[in-house]
Amino acid sequence: MRGISDIVNNENNYDDYKKFIRQASINSAKTAVKLIKKILKKILTIFPVLMKNLGQEAK
Repeated sequence: MRGISDIVNNENNYDDYKKFIRQASINSAKTAVKLIKKILKKILTIFPVLMKNLGQEAK
């Protein structure tokens, strides 16, 4: 994969630059979705324990 500097440093590569930016955006979005899913999974595994502890404290 070429670096962004290779694309920007060459003249008349606007289409390549747009493709590069689009792919970078897609990859960033995919990474963000994966991170959110991991965080939610952790929260959902911890949530029942938290609720149980809160219930015991209320008694």
